[in-house]
Amino acid sequence: MKEYVVTAKVKGSSPGIGKITKTLMAEGKEEALNKFYEHYDNPKPGNYGRNDIELVSIREVTTENRDSFH
Repeated sequence: MKEYVVTAKVKGSSPGIGKITKTLMAEGKEEALNKFYEHYDNPKPGNYGRNDIELVSIREVTTENRDSFH
């Protein structure tokens, strides 16, 4: 398992607003994305759904870059 940081934003939001960041454990980037989107597949009324957000980045956390995420 590797640690990934997935960053997305709410579509149409201003820069710096509507940013979503989650840290996930997964076997690879595809699994990390699937885990990230699971939360948005069945949103509660009034919450954002998968179609309301867009991916900004997905990065693997390593010992070299760990401090840049905090």
